[in-house]
Amino acid sequence: MSLESVPLWLQGLFTATVTWGAGLSLFVFALNRQLSFVEFLHRRVLVGWILVVLACGAASGLAISEGKLAGLWLRVYLLFPGSLLLALLIGEVRLTWQRWYYRGSKPRTRDRHQFDGKKLVQVEGRENTLLYQWRRPVTTMDLEVSRYDVNVQGLPLAEGSSGGRVKVVQLSDFHLSPRLPFAYFRSAVELAMQEEADLVLLTGDFVTFPEDANRLPELFEGLRGRLGNFATLGNHDYWTGSKPVVQALRRIGVHLITNDWVRVPIGGGRNLLLCGIDDPWGKPPWQPPPFQDGELNLIISHSADNIFRLITYPFAGVFSGHFHGGQARLPGFGPLVVPSRYGRRFDHGHFKFKNTAGIGYTHLFVSAGVGSAMPLLRIYCQPEIIVVNFEVAPQLDWVE
Repeated sequence: MSLESVPLWLQGLFTATVTWGAGLSLFVFALNRQLSFVEFLHRRVLVGWILVVLACGAASGLAISEGKLAGLWLRVYLLFPGSLLLALLIGEVRLTWQRWYYRGSKPRTRDRHQFDGKKLVQVEGRENTLLYQWRRPVTTMDLEVSRYDVNVQGLPLAEGSSGGRVKVVQLSDFHLSPRLPFAYFRSAVELAMQEEADLVLLTGDFVTFPEDANRLPELFEGLRGRLGNFATLGNHDYWTGSKPVVQALRRIGVHLITNDWVRVPIGGGRNLLLCGIDDPWGKPPWQPPPFQDGELNLIISHSADNIFRLITYPFAGVFSGHFHGGQARLPGFGPLVVPSRYGRRFDHGHFKFKNTAGIGYTHLFVSAGVGSAMPLLRIYCQPEIIVVNFEVAPQLDWVE
């Protein structure tokens, strides 16, 4: 059936739909890659783009339905939005393949909690089923604790070393604000305290507005890792001027490793090398530390966009946040908007990359975060605390 045999009104509707789809898809593509560098997306930009796309689609559809755009000119016009949609579809297929290729393990356990107005209460029974969760789309304060076990292979440990376990608790993206109950944030910290971690890693975006930084000492009171609490800053912390956040964290003994590193003794004559990378917001840019054989190397990076750079160094674990899991997700599909140069590829969860520095694998953990930014709402996207047990053994031939 030729295009000319289709009624004009149907040709117009089809053309308008293709135009709308291409325009909005292009906007989402650009939005994903620019949000990390825009402090606040102005409402006029968002509304203006949508209105332009709607107007272009309506104008093209109307022109066709009135016979003003037909034949060769119609085919030429459709070539542009059609090619764009095809390119985006190919990108979506590539994205799906990459997520499968770099997939890591699912959490060993996942405990779900709901905020009852005073504290987070663990959910059990019927309310913890997938069907019940599907019927509860608003998940702004439905926090999960996700626990992973990771076997670290390839470390040239000293002869006679028995290896060991390092337990890491990651908290990210609080965006502390009076717009959500302080009791919710504090209850999340108390859940983290119950894990009795060796390392507590705080991966940035503590606040959205500088005036909220003065409550950070109260929020993190009593939170102690056996080996210490370590943090790096996020883009929102830098956008607030960073000084209020830095002062508050130092007041409670949190060790800031913003584009820096520290060696932490973990017993048995062994050390853990812990780095922090704030790129692309921190200055000066991050430089690799002096690595030593036999150490477990971990790094906290607010954005997972640094991952392909980091796998060229002997890092066993990378901990990131920033993406909020997309904050609004479509069941079975995932998020539409993720502030990443890679779009939705590494939006949330555990990913595993072949390490080019010879230690086996680098494990990336991307937290959905604890709080919410703009808008102050989560849809089918639970906030999260990540717990990882790193099992380090002297054997070099482990198969994961």
